Amino acid sequence: MKIREEKFVINMTKEEMLKFYVNKIVEDGIRECSEFNTSIYLNAYGDGIDLTKYKDEILQLLYRDERIADVTINNEMCIDMVFYTSYCPYFYDEVDTLDSKEQSEILSDFYYYSSSRVFENGYLSIRSLIDGFVNNKDEDSRDDIYNVLKKKIIETGFIDKYIEDSNETFVTLENKKEFEKMLHDRIKTLEQNLEAEEFE
Repeated sequence: MKIREEKFVINMTKEEMLKFYVNKIVEDGIRECSEFNTSIYLNAYGDGIDLTKYKDEILQLLYRDERIADVTINNEMCIDMVFYTSYCPYFYDEVDTLDSKEQSEILSDFYYYSSSRVFENGYLSIRSLIDGFVNNKDEDSRDDIYNVLKKKIIETGFIDKYIEDSNETFVTLENKKEFEKMLHDRIKTLEQNLEAEEFE
C-alpha cells in the first residue's frame, strides 16, 4: 500500500520564496555533482512561479551561499555552480603519496578524535569532524589527510546510509558505535594490506 505524501501550501514573502528555491538549487546541485561543479536549469524550479524574472536576485543569493565557490547564470537560464569540495559528500582526490601504514595511522587518530568530539557534542557532521581534525595538522599534509579520510569514510557506506536532504551526514550518539565499527573495519583492512605488502 502506497503512503500518500502530504502537501502543504505556505504563504511566503518574495525574499523567503527566493531563499527557499536558492537553497533547493544548491542542495540538488551538490547531491548531483560527480566532481565539484554542476549545471542546473533555473526553469526546472518554481512550481508554477517564473523564477527567471528574479534571475539577478537569485544570482546574488547564490553568490552569498557559503557552499558555493563560483556561480554564473547564462541567457538560457543555465546555472553553473562550483562548490567548495568539503560540501560535496562524495568528492575526494586520490592520494598516492601515503602508504597503507600512514593511512591506517591517520584513520586511527581520526577514530579517537571523532569518538570524543561526538561524545562531547551529541552529534556532528562528517564535514565538521574532518575539517576539525585536519585543521590541527601540519599545513603541508592537510590536503592528503583530508582526502584519505573522505575516501575511507565514503567506502564504509555510512554516508550512503545516513545522508540527509541537506547533503550533510551526522554522527550522533545513536549511530556513533556503527560509525566507529565501520572505521575500525577500514583500519583492519589497511593493516591487512600492510601485512601483505611486507610479506611481498
